[in-house]
Amino acid sequence: MGSTPTDGARPSRICSIRDAEHRRSGVKANGAHRLYRQGVSDAERMSRVAVMAHFDPHGDVAPHVRRTILAIETVVDRVLVVSTSELTEASRSWLRAHAELLDRPNVGHDFASYRAGLEQIGLHGLTRLILLNDSAVLPLDGLQAMFARMDRRRADVWGLTPGYGFSPHLQSYFLVFGRKACESAAFRAFWDAVRTLDSRDEVISRYEVGLSTDLRDAGLQLASYFRPSYYDRLVGAVRVDHRAAARFLAERRWRKLAGWTKRVFAHARTPEWNVAAALADRALGSRPRLPAVKLSTLRDDPYELDASALLSACEARFPLEFDGVRDYLRRVDVFYGDRWKKTQRIEPGWVRYRVARPARGETSPARSL
Repeated sequence: MGSTPTDGARPSRICSIRDAEHRRSGVKANGAHRLYRQGVSDAERMSRVAVMAHFDPHGDVAPHVRRTILAIETVVDRVLVVSTSELTEASRSWLRAHAELLDRPNVGHDFASYRAGLEQIGLHGLTRLILLNDSAVLPLDGLQAMFARMDRRRADVWGLTPGYGFSPHLQSYFLVFGRKACESAAFRAFWDAVRTLDSRDEVISRYEVGLSTDLRDAGLQLASYFRPSYYDRLVGAVRVDHRAAARFLAERRWRKLAGWTKRVFAHARTPEWNVAAALADRALGSRPRLPAVKLSTLRDDPYELDASALLSACEARFPLEFDGVRDYLRRVDVFYGDRWKKTQRIEPGWVRYRVARPARGETSPARSL
């Protein structure tokens, strides 16, 4: 049960992370914030804000969380971390050196932390608001380029991945709101109505889905950075139910298999599955399209697609971004019912994540899905 390194444990590593992000964004490491703010009026200097919901069972700030905070610093002027952990002194010191810190009791879920953060900073005068949690390894691409791409799409609200359960929405682990959204009456009314709820499913239906619904109904434009193609959705539909297809094939139940095939095409048109989990390997390849990988995908392998191989491929493709992630999953696994340990023993089915696998000394693609 190792803990996250203290402030002085790996200073060169932290500096290299910050420098790498600045190189990707074209901003010099020294005086990065001064350079980034050139041409911005004094009134706008604190108008770009990020609120991060944080929890760690050991009170640490894991390496991937530190990297996310350092990256977020390059696109906002103010970072507020709302933590529900009993932080170690080293973690508290690190957070205070890189962000503002707000402690709150470990009750409710991310939306309770988001609301607490918004009450602290206020909504007046915001031109950019980022709400994010610590549940994903991100960014896997430079944030400056990501924001520039989304600015060209002129969305009022955007997230990294779409959600389809209940109704179409943006998954709430990373959301960005522009000036129009922050100033809208619907946005303010939504947060006024947010309450601390214990049920995760109720939080998703009322708040994650409800936020997208309320803002869309108010006439705001919503967009997802990752836009699954029809082929992506077809692959996802196969992946989430591949065990049933394998069973029908093994039992030669052809009518059942025909029915399964119809369901796959129906679910490709109107998905009802978790995009971030089913299509996590879209973060890999020569042209990655998904700029984040959810820790729950690596820990739970919800569709039994060989998350162990996915993690290894991510470590090979993004060694800096995934440094320490495996240790983190191992460290906190006991608090999640040893689910990560159990996924290491899953025998993958005939459909897996598409990752590069060594075969007789060569690297070859895995199954085509």
